[in-house]
Amino acid sequence: MQTKAAFLLLLLAVTAAAGADTVCPCVPTSYEWIVTPCETWECAASQLVLAGGDPFVISAPTNATKYPWIVVRRVVAGAVVVPSDSPFQLEKFDRVDAASTRYGTVDSSQLPMMMTTADGSSLVIYLRNMQTQARAGGR
Repeated sequence: MQTKAAFLLLLLAVTAAAGADTVCPCVPTSYEWIVTPCETWECAASQLVLAGGDPFVISAPTNATKYPWIVVRRVVAGAVVVPSDSPFQLEKFDRVDAASTRYGTVDSSQLPMMMTTADGSSLVIYLRNMQTQARAGGR
């Protein structure tokens, strides 16, 4: 009986010690996706090179005349401030069907794009409304 009790105490001590090595993620990290417009391929390619193979950095062509390339990247929420006058709007969805529905409601003059990412998110990216840009630039 004492051997059984000693074995259980030893087992309890070992599992408690193993649990102590586990670091508690006390503050969960959340992510957001941002889009950066590029006027040239060199701009987009250099951002990909700087990303060093990060699977959460994507370069994509657009049909926009001024910005024929965009770079989409996942960042820690709050780490980057996106300017309010950015020419592209990005919306993140957890499900493809929700993204597809949103994609269908964006006016074709805003050149919408839809993509899925390595973390399973679905993104809808489109040009901001020109009236909104004109108001923001006039302030």
